[in-house]
Amino acid sequence: GGEDFYGAFGAASNQSTLNSHSKEFRPAGAFSDSNDGSSTMSDAGGTDISPNECEADLDPFMWEVGGRPQPSRCIAILHASWLKPPEVRQECEQFGALESFRAEFAPKGIFFVSYYDVRSADLAASELQARLQRVALLRRSTEDVMVRFCLPLNSSSQYDDSQIVINGLPDEIGDAALTSMLRSYGAIRGCVFKGNGAYLVEFQNVQDAKQAILELESTQPWGPDVSVDPGTRNPSDRRKGRELLSIISRWRQGMGRKSGGQPTRPSGPEAPRFSGAAQPYSGGGGGGSGGGGA
Repeated sequence: GGEDFYGAFGAASNQSTLNSHSKEFRPAGAFSDSNDGSSTMSDAGGTDISPNECEADLDPFMWEVGGRPQPSRCIAILHASWLKPPEVRQECEQFGALESFRAEFAPKGIFFVSYYDVRSADLAASELQARLQRVALLRRSTEDVMVRFCLPLNSSSQYDDSQIVINGLPDEIGDAALTSMLRSYGAIRGCVFKGNGAYLVEFQNVQDAKQAILELESTQPWGPDVSVDPGTRNPSDRRKGRELLSIISRWRQGMGRKSGGQPTRPSGPEAPRFSGAAQPYSGGGGGGSGGGGA
């Protein structure tokens, strides 16, 4: 990441508007592992974690549009306790296919949304707040909905699925030829020469990067000595990702406990252990996990 990475190929990083590789593509018959609100964490048992405290916890991991050099694939929605998860998801999908939608903290007014395409997230961060605010006003809510970029929930993982690393590329294949060839898979966000025939390439859309790796590994267009691998996250991002997940885990424990400090369980001998399970999602947006996303 960083300004040098994204400034290396200005033309590549300023690709055209959302295309068939991004907003218009929706995997058919995909299963969603996202929490779409059918299973939320209940506050009925009482908890000491207030929405304001949750917002304070998230503050180090959020930023406004233009607040950092680059947008995130993930956005956080706050102050939205009056909104129902399905209607929040519907509004989010107006900007592109969703990689994940986390609504288990809806009782606190908090949603986490990750897009396959970073341009979708950038557009949502700019326009979604006003759309959700109109819905909230129709419900006579007095809350001011907030939408911010957020550190992706999978930032602790080793690999960044939006990036590919090419090693051992022949000298005769230059930057222009490489980016021209890789654009056939989708819009490129940045490309940097790392030396000794190595390039780091980031795609706008996570799905395009995955497809590029799959095909390049199989076809070996530059010969068997050239390797193509997923990009790795830097240690500081992974550390921040672990910190964020630790905070979210603490929320879960607090929201799932009664005032006496014991985990809340459904009553009855045949009651299921979990309040809901992942169901196939037939609408727009995909399920699954991956880079930059949930």
